[in-house]
Amino acid sequence: MQIKLDISHEKIEQITSERLCKLNLEESNFYDLDFIGDLEENDEIMPCESGFMMGYLSA
Repeated sequence: MQIKLDISHEKIEQITSERLCKLNLEESNFYDLDFIGDLEENDEIMPCESGFMMGYLSA
């Protein structure tokens, strides 16, 4: 049995943005790498999401 996953850049970006929009955060700076690290430490986003976001912003 084969399982196919869509891990395209567009799909990961879509999922990440949907998850960020669901967070109830005031005056958030999603472009700050420290802020993204804090979200992961507080279990508000998964490590794979923070890794993607940090990589995306660093590029």
